[in-house]
Amino acid sequence: MFNVSTFTSSCIKGGQSYTLPTNVYQYDVHLREGYIVPLQNATRHKVNTTKDLQSNPVDLHIHPTCMDNKECGANGTLLNDDGEVLNYMDAQNRYSFNFTMKADTPAAPTAIMMSVTQTM
Repeated sequence: MFNVSTFTSSCIKGGQSYTLPTNVYQYDVHLREGYIVPLQNATRHKVNTTKDLQSNPVDLHIHPTCMDNKECGANGTLLNDDGEVLNYMDAQNRYSFNFTMKADTPAAPTAIMMSVTQTM
């Protein structure tokens, strides 16, 4: 279960259905640390289909987990298809992201690494 906060209401509890505006920037979604979440903003790019989004950038929102030794990391996956075929199982690209850094000084982390691997 998760909770969502909006600019117009304090907290909406999971497990119920609501009709809400579709702009992703209007919500605070509380994510578990250790993950990379890929997002695309169709409104900003003025596109209406998945196919049209293919030529636009993907923003990666990184939420690392940091251990006691100040080693931090996160990972995630992006799946995309051509936006046209209905049988996407053999017509998709899968990318795995792995992020690491050393949080030895909060204002200037070091040893920042991001790897992207096409896995399918």
